[in-house]
Amino acid sequence: MNGSGQGIQLILLILIMGLFSAEIQAQDYVKVLYEGAELHHKPDDGSEERIPVLQGDIFEITDYDTEWVAVSLFSGETRYLKHTSLEFMYNQYAEIDLPVIDPEMCVKIEETRKNSEEKAYSTWPDHLDKRIQKEKYLFDKNVMKIFREAGISAIYPSALMQCANDSIAPQIIEF
Repeated sequence: MNGSGQGIQLILLILIMGLFSAEIQAQDYVKVLYEGAELHHKPDDGSEERIPVLQGDIFEITDYDTEWVAVSLFSGETRYLKHTSLEFMYNQYAEIDLPVIDPEMCVKIEETRKNSEEKAYSTWPDHLDKRIQKEKYLFDKNVMKIFREAGISAIYPSALMQCANDSIAPQIIEF
């Protein structure tokens, strides 16, 4: 396993543990108001690596300014949403009851992690920073799709903790 794969696994574990311990604290969220909104790697980056979001998707806010809202996704990477496509939900309490993740979903997530790593490596074999960025983008995009297909909101990235107890965690701590 190359360094970027281990890096994303470590980030996943830290993110999952951090979100799991912070679930009963009040948080600020945004709800997507319109179809066609997209998560950007950076505000106004012009990149084609955008992740489409659906009307009604809810994300935890990590930062914001007058034009962009920063949210954190499954890889721990910060992504940005255009402020005008969102409704703010301030001082809300996170759900304590997490959705149940079945073992097949955990297998899909682990396969997504491996596929993201392989595709990023084949795209950027000699550029570590670009490879890590691509890997996180692919992972976030595909895990969001898996969550959607299972009817789980992106607001529950800590639901991955259930998978961490199975297939993801042993590889995350393996150095």
